[in-house]
Amino acid sequence: MKIALDEHIGEAIVGALMALSGEDKMLRAELISARKYSGGIKALSDVSWIEKFSANGGNIIISGDARMRGKLHEQKALTDAKLIVFFPARRWNNLKVHAKTAMLIKWWPFILETAQNSQAGKFYEIPISWNGAALKEVTPPKRRKPGRKKVQAI
Repeated sequence: MKIALDEHIGEAIVGALMALSGEDKMLRAELISARKYSGGIKALSDVSWIEKFSANGGNIIISGDARMRGKLHEQKALTDAKLIVFFPARRWNNLKVHAKTAMLIKWWPFILETAQNSQAGKFYEIPISWNGAALKEVTPPKRRKPGRKKVQAI
């Protein structure tokens, strides 16, 4: 399993998780910072690095960018790349780095289990809670292509 953590997940958190992934394979996944695919350049859109990550065998993204869920072109890129995406709940932005790291570690087994049992192209929200054993699916509905409505002949 190859997981990219985007630039909205702090570098300290990414570093801590990468250290744990090497510790007896505690996290059981290959973790990569999305910065590797963006070339360190802050772009207006994440589409480019999403496509590069997917082409390089990536299959899961954990994004701290809650707005990504509402950007149609990024939703399409994630779905077209057949990625499984996890978004921390918006209230995570109010947590300090230690709490965010602890929360990700707490939910890590559920992230892996959900990813293993999920279809490609699904989106999930990681709750801001110590309780519970499930992630909420937040996959956007499929959109109809714009155009005229089909009219039936009489």
